[in-house]
Amino acid sequence: MTRMMRPLSASMAAVIVALLLLAATTLASPPPRAHAQTGCSSAIDLMVVLDGSESISWSEFDTMQGFVSDLISRFTVSPADARVGIVQFAGEGQGRVEWALSGDAGAIQTAIFDMTQIIGVTDIQEGIALGQEQLTLNGRAGVPHVLLLLTDGEHNQPGDPIAEAELARSLGTEIFAVGIGAGPKLDELNAIVTALASEHAFSVDNFDELVTILEPLVEIACPPTPTPTATATATTMPPTETPPAPIESPMPGATPGPTTSPTSEVIGVTRLPPVGSNTLAPNREGGDSRLQEQALVGAASAILFLAVTYWFARRPEQP
Repeated sequence: MTRMMRPLSASMAAVIVALLLLAATTLASPPPRAHAQTGCSSAIDLMVVLDGSESISWSEFDTMQGFVSDLISRFTVSPADARVGIVQFAGEGQGRVEWALSGDAGAIQTAIFDMTQIIGVTDIQEGIALGQEQLTLNGRAGVPHVLLLLTDGEHNQPGDPIAEAELARSLGTEIFAVGIGAGPKLDELNAIVTALASEHAFSVDNFDELVTILEPLVEIACPPTPTPTATATATTMPPTETPPAPIESPMPGATPGPTTSPTSEVIGVTRLPPVGSNTLAPNREGGDSRLQEQALVGAASAILFLAVTYWFARRPEQP
């Protein structure tokens, strides 16, 4: 007796179409994009100087802590590579060293999130002085000393932050500053940082935008890794006489041109891309796993479709 093939019902056809659309959508969706992560493996002594004044809300202070944590995680922190310390400042005499200059990455991260906001006014001069004191007492000779200032306001206490910064720079410290919101005086920050101010002073509209300067800040603050210099072996050659080069006589009526000398070039300075331009390269980390996940979902949907179709096709017609 010949079995009749059962035709697909309208509801079953709709289920199959839905499965096919799900598989197509999954396979067509692009992997997420993210900014490339910039890392720094150079030796550096870095002091981060944070504003703990009362104008910063607890949630903004928490955002700043997260930014500092992400910033430090970009450096290879160890006794031989990057060493980091944390200072918090507010009113005169309230500033404190939250963590002395150290190469213990885990302890530094713990200290960041264990900080409690001081809450006071804004003594930037004291913050710079405390940061520089750590670099003077505990900094390594022959290693770049860097101080990073984050503030949402202007100095409003006794003392002169610009003079304090000049003293720190005279001791060899490179100073960066990040002004957050409309409170900081940009002229003050430009006078505090190391020249060129365009490469050392940053400004963002609010604390949530700190993430937009994370990668370019790490890139420009990271000292260049020294390149090993090959030692040439001296070979004794017999002296040879080189005939003097002929002196060309100027053409009649010609005016001698100016003598040019080689221009010295600054090595190791990375130009900062425009802040917030979103022109950083996409990060493909995790992209392969996303594509594999999409392929597996699509294959599973196809197998399910074939199995359901086969089952309905083989099911005998009911009398």
